[in-house]
Amino acid sequence: MLALALLLEGVLRQLPVQNGPNAALEHADPDVWFEPDRDFSYSRGWQLRGSNRLSTNGLGFVSAVDYSSEDPRPLVAVIGDSYVQALMIPSGQDLAARLRAQLSPNQRVYAFAASGAPLSQYLAFADLARRRFRPAALVVVIVGNDFDESLRSVRWEPGFHHFEPGAAAELELARRPLPSSAFYSTLRGSALVNYLFRNLEIRSLPQRLRALHGERVRYAGNTRAEAGPQRVAASLQVIDAFLAQLPEQSGLPPQRIVLVLDSLRRAIYEPERTQELAGSYFGVMRGELSERALRAGFAVLDTQDLFFQHYARHGERFEFPDDGHWNPLAHRLVANALAQRSWPRH
Repeated sequence: MLALALLLEGVLRQLPVQNGPNAALEHADPDVWFEPDRDFSYSRGWQLRGSNRLSTNGLGFVSAVDYSSEDPRPLVAVIGDSYVQALMIPSGQDLAARLRAQLSPNQRVYAFAASGAPLSQYLAFADLARRRFRPAALVVVIVGNDFDESLRSVRWEPGFHHFEPGAAAELELARRPLPSSAFYSTLRGSALVNYLFRNLEIRSLPQRLRALHGERVRYAGNTRAEAGPQRVAASLQVIDAFLAQLPEQSGLPPQRIVLVLDSLRRAIYEPERTQELAGSYFGVMRGELSERALRAGFAVLDTQDLFFQHYARHGERFEFPDDGHWNPLAHRLVANALAQRSWPRH
């Protein structure tokens, strides 16, 4: 068994196994999220599809540019989860890079993102951007699983900030520390371990086995479609806390913050299901967030109309055949729409 494991380790080290980005377990700078200045590979599934080479910058974010606090140009900070981190997108074709190319040289565009981050973590990223770079404007990309996964009672992810009840029943941020053991750091240096956990995703094996035995869970917007009253009520509280805290955390008025809402893409491809999907969990959350954000003075870019119009003309989809994340086309369309806005010059 040991000989087989060593053989597999040797073979997999020659292949583009997904091996990053890795969380910065112990670092002198608490704002460093992933191991800084590191090249890594990305791929999907056992077949290593979508092979990609990327790197982290000096602050540990996935980006081809370093972030400077001395650069006098106004900054547009782009915040999000895996949609903004965009490991599956070739370097230079992601939302932040495309927006940077269009706004340069007059403005900077920096991305602050981590796969799995919810609305609660976006507040922490906004705070980081404010303290270190004083952005002139903020873009926050919001997707289907950003709402209830902000709650500590639903998800408690190492390194992330989640909401928990505080004084007067208001939601407050709490952070779960990252693991710091040398053993954990050693394990993630193994190509075999990375292949098992990142490419094969063996942690989700029980869920997939249940699906094979007849358990069916409906999804809409890459999250469960079920919109039970308890889940919706808790998520509405998350929305209110997020919108109330975002201006303070970012140091910006709502008018300088653009919330980009992912679309119900299935409704674009299958219009006959529009009403059904609008009643799904993400359908309800999209509507509530948009309404409450506009009422509070935030700018909202809803990709539903943007994607619908492009699909009607060209029939091109906005995700990968085997991955629900935005493909390069979606990143380009959103970047173009954002670039057309009037951005602050100071």
